[in-house]
Amino acid sequence: MSDCIRGTPENVEKRKGEALAARDKFIRSTRNGLGPPDMCCVYKLQIRPVIPVALQSPNRIGFFHYVLGADVSSAAAVAAYFGEIVNAQEQGWMLSSAHWKIVGGIYCTYDAFTHSDIRIKVTIPGSVSAYVKDSSGAKSPATEEHWQHVSLCTVLRALYGSDPEAHTLTCVRVLPPLPTPASEQRFLTAVRGMYAQGAILGTEDGSTAQAATSRLMSGVVRYFMDSRRYTQAIHFFNQCMEFCLCVVVWVLMHCSSDR
Repeated sequence: MSDCIRGTPENVEKRKGEALAARDKFIRSTRNGLGPPDMCCVYKLQIRPVIPVALQSPNRIGFFHYVLGADVSSAAAVAAYFGEIVNAQEQGWMLSSAHWKIVGGIYCTYDAFTHSDIRIKVTIPGSVSAYVKDSSGAKSPATEEHWQHVSLCTVLRALYGSDPEAHTLTCVRVLPPLPTPASEQRFLTAVRGMYAQGAILGTEDGSTAQAATSRLMSGVVRYFMDSRRYTQAIHFFNQCMEFCLCVVVWVLMHCSSDR
């Protein structure tokens, strides 16, 4: 018997709901930076083939892991992530052995622009729903603006390796944040659209944040430098000159200091 998801390390809840409770506490105290990695809570039932369905235990067991770099551009994208882990859930070696069945879960992704969490609840089989939970615990519907925010934040967390507070977390799954040219283009388009709000994310060195020197723009520089996509970088920052020349000046200084 195996309770594992292939390729994904997992924590097991000792108390029901403890993962979400810890997430709530963390978010209440987080006001700076990019916030914690995404968290995926997975609920499983243990199925024993030799026992009639009516006599199976209805008690769900909570598992959870953290994620950097997943596509969280929509509820459908998160549902696709759940579909992937359902298919990767290991089964028993023999037809007579017990196995685990994923019956649902909650995916949490932090919006550092509004200091709130988007949470996507998945029921298998069934439905997908999303809501926003802020630092006070209040819930509200997720809007297109929230999805744009978390799409940016999750890429930036993957590029930076997340905030220092998250480095002690276990069972972190790391995915390539921009796996295709199309995902890169969506990211860069969103960066241009959110440029003026970038100061909300602060700076790498803790200095007074400005739009041109924010984690948003330095994250883009980091991406281009690490991936050696210099031609694409020139094209992107040429477009930035249309709304702020100081961005290009800062980039040139930033790149020079990295050499």
